[in-house]
Amino acid sequence: MSFKTLVLIFALYPVALLARSPSRVLDQNQPNADTGIGGSAIGAGPLSQQKLAQTVTVGRSGVLAEVRLPIACTNGTLIVEIQGVAKDGAPDGVVRARRFISARLLPSTFPPAFQSFRFGSRLAYASGDRFAIVLKMKDPDSQTCGVFNGPTGDPYSRGEVFFDARPNSPGWIRTFNDRDLPFETLMLEP
Repeated sequence: MSFKTLVLIFALYPVALLARSPSRVLDQNQPNADTGIGGSAIGAGPLSQQKLAQTVTVGRSGVLAEVRLPIACTNGTLIVEIQGVAKDGAPDGVVRARRFISARLLPSTFPPAFQSFRFGSRLAYASGDRFAIVLKMKDPDSQTCGVFNGPTGDPYSRGEVFFDARPNSPGWIRTFNDRDLPFETLMLEP
């Protein structure tokens, strides 16, 4: 092989890698927010300590790369987790991925735009698999974020919203109003 051929191969190698890199594709979403009723608190002090979860059914096989939600925070550290789903449909507590996000990196006023939360490459799912997006605060006694609610009428029929808040006993409770959270999931496709 000549020197010129080697130089050309090494020069084109990054272009070949980019051409084969996976693309992010929108998989599931519920893009509508009911701005008239405001949002649901995450954290909100010692009397609530609320956690929220939206379950999702995967539409296209791939690696879950990112979730997007309209979240605003006043202080603290938001935790976004991807968990499995138990037989009763609630999050199962098995954390597959976790992100810690400082409130300083998120908007502090409503209505917020969709915020992106990216995950590593270990979240492979097949079409029909289910997972839960869990939202909580690092210190729920003194930190607060909020997320918009979706409109009534079960706008995302392939999943449900759950909350865990005081003064209820600890554990996930299915919401009563069929208001799925606004969200988007993006999969990596080869």
